[in-house]
Amino acid sequence: MKLLTFLGATQLGETTYRLSSEQTHRATACGIAIARFFPDLSARVFVTKGAHDANYKAFADQIQDYVADLEAVLIADGSDESQMWEIFQKVVDHVDQGEEVIFDITHGFRSLPFIAFLAAAYLREVKQARIHKVFYGNYEARDRSVVPNVTSVIDLTRFVSLLDWMKAVSRFNQSGDSRDMATLLEEPTPS
Repeated sequence: MKLLTFLGATQLGETTYRLSSEQTHRATACGIAIARFFPDLSARVFVTKGAHDANYKAFADQIQDYVADLEAVLIADGSDESQMWEIFQKVVDHVDQGEEVIFDITHGFRSLPFIAFLAAAYLREVKQARIHKVFYGNYEARDRSVVPNVTSVIDLTRFVSLLDWMKAVSRFNQSGDSRDMATLLEEPTPS
């Protein structure tokens, strides 16, 4: 399984990332905690040159014990549409056909979470990638009443399933075929 995460240039603050009462990990970036929660991941860390220079070494030092394979992927700053497409393509290029993927959009700067979501949708359809999880560490809303602070890791994976519902409804509206909707209704609700 592969973790796709983003790392910004801003100073990272240490917090305890909490996915559940049993899954907590103190780290400076959510991707590190996710790698601890899901052992033996390979990880691709998307960074601009500034983010690489500011934070990648510390990030790599903290995550290296939890991942089987770590690679920094240099991306553009995303200052125009052309660079946004370039970032999208780099994300897509780092996922193999049928691969299982976890996205961490916590430290994605500006529009990067949006690009990551579109890449997830594209990867599901074009490369039949299995989106295992989409996580967001809600650092800005962390619990500051305790030291170290506690940051909830929010599972956004169910939002990806909205794409399936949109396709099913579109198919029904265009053709009256409700099989896709029936299949979705039969699927168990994720916990």
